[in-house]
Amino acid sequence: MTRLAMASLRSRGVSLLACFVSIFLGATIITGFSSLLDTASGSGVSDADSGTLVTMASVVGGWGLIIVLFAVSSTLGITVRQRASELALLRTIGATNSQVRALVRRETAVVAVVASALALVPGWLLGRWILSLVVSADMVDDAVEHRFTVPTMVVLVVAMLVVSLVAATLATRRATSGRANEALGGSVSLGNRMGRLRVVAGLVALLIGASLSTLTLVLPKTDDPFGVMMTAGPASIFWALGLALWSPWLLKGFVSVVGRPLAVLGVPVHLAVANARHRTIQLSTTLMPIIIMTGIGTGTIYLVAIQNSITTHADVDSKSIAALNYIVIGMVTVFAAIMVVNTLVAATNDRRREFASQRLIGSTTGDITASVATEGALLAVTGIVFGGLASLGTIIPFALVQTDEWLPDDGPWIFIGIAAVAAILTLGTSVVAARRAVRAPAIETVLAA
Repeated sequence: MTRLAMASLRSRGVSLLACFVSIFLGATIITGFSSLLDTASGSGVSDADSGTLVTMASVVGGWGLIIVLFAVSSTLGITVRQRASELALLRTIGATNSQVRALVRRETAVVAVVASALALVPGWLLGRWILSLVVSADMVDDAVEHRFTVPTMVVLVVAMLVVSLVAATLATRRATSGRANEALGGSVSLGNRMGRLRVVAGLVALLIGASLSTLTLVLPKTDDPFGVMMTAGPASIFWALGLALWSPWLLKGFVSVVGRPLAVLGVPVHLAVANARHRTIQLSTTLMPIIIMTGIGTGTIYLVAIQNSITTHADVDSKSIAALNYIVIGMVTVFAAIMVVNTLVAATNDRRREFASQRLIGSTTGDITASVATEGALLAVTGIVFGGLASLGTIIPFALVQTDEWLPDDGPWIFIGIAAVAAILTLGTSVVAARRAVRAPAIETVLAA
């Protein structure tokens, strides 16, 4: 099985590129913040500075692992769908479901180890840069020196390997759940059904988010803003994760509402709406990072803005809390934005044969590009709407506790800015990826697939 996995990797390196990018970028971010743990244990570091560094490393490292799990699961899901016929063929000639899953896991393990190892150097550089920001914000003493030890490197590679293997297991469960002859004939469709594990995980995340929002409102008010943020800040994260897990249902419901009015705008739009109705599981791989980016970004930035508005003097604690939150949201937003691009490119590339078939029956490249752009618009709007709702799990309770108002005085401009970035990113990537996918002659694409 190991020999087969290595041969498969050599022959399909390009198709696994999206998975490699996900692991590499995730490992880089986690490595950067995890190096702060080594820095915190260095000689001469005060207890206060050590506590600040440990908090940053724990918060971002923990959320980073969860988001990387989401990202790798999404990209692996696309990769597995691309090779559904190949995996079905292995099953028809005698391979068991366990052997097929083991094959994918071993391929993923190799990619994870290589990507994680290559991420150590850029992660080390990222850690040094983060420490310089922390020092500039007067969060730690400027005498603190950055450290990154070999044991921590090993632990990081192992952690990324475990996360990737979990993601591979989740991605292959659905691919091997149906009949092999149906998958071999290309008749298996993921449809709109979600697995029980995904449904339950989404419910748990939403319940945790609701609990944190409620705790923010009912806990005794203190003069320590960090105490309130400890419950309000993570609330939008759990709300966003829960809604992201339920993204196929959200997309289906949203398209059902807006689909009929949009369908009269022309054939490309009609095709986009029909495709969104029947491919919600596939399209949700891109919708998930949009919800996460919008929800966490909006919630955290408004949280800092509310706190800054009630701070009457620039004390060190307030500056430190604001700097920490901006660093966290910066890392999460950048990673989520990259994952939007990564999953969109991979998913669109997976549809080259579909586009080629449409061109052979009369569709123009302009029609296909317009249809994909409409799908991108539907994804962007859906992600922005539900990401915005997720952010309210942080904004409303924190604003009520700190200002006795339901919403902050900053207005909608922060949300509009984040929504604009999400929309431009999704639409731009959709159009560029679609144009690349229809570049080759249609007949060559169909025969080569």
